[in-house]
Amino acid sequence: MELYLKTLAILEHADQSHLQDHDSRNLLADLHDDTRKMLRERWEQWVAANPGWVASLMKVAESFPEFAHGVDCDQLIEQNAKAFEEWRYSHEFVGKRALPWTAQPFVSIVRGLIVERKPEWASHVDHFRSGVFRFIVR
Repeated sequence: MELYLKTLAILEHADQSHLQDHDSRNLLADLHDDTRKMLRERWEQWVAANPGWVASLMKVAESFPEFAHGVDCDQLIEQNAKAFEEWRYSHEFVGKRALPWTAQPFVSIVRGLIVERKPEWASHVDHFRSGVFRFIVR
């Protein structure tokens, strides 16, 4: 999520000094108002179109209430705000981690908006989704 939010920020801002932050809440707040509104609207549309995913999330929340963010976009961002740090410093976050799969649909929405704004990047962005990037960095 972090890299895609940073990519949108780069597309929107000439000043990139704020990109040192890893917190998705701050990265989302740095985007233009219309971009944030569009992402939230697309999230709500995705949630409405995917009741099975919502049911799965609610089932997980029954067993792991600390992961329950419901389907609210702001709660999703809050729950996954420090995903990079939680991954990188996992030994410090034992028992406090978000479930990364819960953010995946939102990540896809952000990725889709990037490709809309930069269609020539579509094949590159698809590499991240397909796992080619994971292979390259290993």
